[in-house]
Amino acid sequence: MGKRSTQPIIYADNTQTLTECIDLGFQYKGLALNYQSERFVFTAVARNFTWDLQSHWQLVHLYFNCHVLQCPENVTKRTLVRDANFNYFSLYQQPIVAPNYTCVPEIGVFILYMDPVGFRNASLNCFHTTIDSCVSLAHVASEKRTKFLKRNQYFEQSNDKTERVHLAYVDLHYNRTRSPNKMEFFNSMGESLDRIPYRAWEPGSPKASLQLINASCVALTARSTWLTVDCQRKLPYICEIFTSSRNN
Repeated sequence: MGKRSTQPIIYADNTQTLTECIDLGFQYKGLALNYQSERFVFTAVARNFTWDLQSHWQLVHLYFNCHVLQCPENVTKRTLVRDANFNYFSLYQQPIVAPNYTCVPEIGVFILYMDPVGFRNASLNCFHTTIDSCVSLAHVASEKRTKFLKRNQYFEQSNDKTERVHLAYVDLHYNRTRSPNKMEFFNSMGESLDRIPYRAWEPGSPKASLQLINASCVALTARSTWLTVDCQRKLPYICEIFTSSRNN
């Protein structure tokens, strides 16, 4: 029995193969797909029909056999419906089992861990979250990522049941042994922040105090800024689960 996800669609088209549909998923920054191998769709309808009409969105499966979805299903699969013509595919290697993950549409899936640890342990804990997926501390080197993570990771929640987060480790750090001549920050993939134009430093950061002169790490603040802190400081941290790739 086929199934189709009712997660919001960010792009739809008709493709000849599942591989072409997957390529569209990565191109349009989707995180999952619906795909119909037997094209029982009204292919004569123009690809640029009026997307903003809700009635057309509800019938998109009648017009296109490849749907790029903004978020994947979780283990409950509550937004799957029976559809004999379609199959659902996640661009993640395994179902996401973490109960408290957040999907940021068109960006990725993130998990906030509240138990405070130092930066090194935060990095290791993310890496060991699952053996079946690529996970690291969250990448933040874009305006969209920084602002959406702040908005979605409990920074703005302050009720009695949820502890408010003021700082959380993300994937940027500096080590003097790697950059002896300047304060250059890298992520866990070895990519230098110098190659990325976006900056969101907290006023006064990056700091070069005696305490941080040899190494410093970056935490995301409730103001959508990056704060340099002592890497031994114990803080909550945000992990990011990456989509799979045919090249991995």
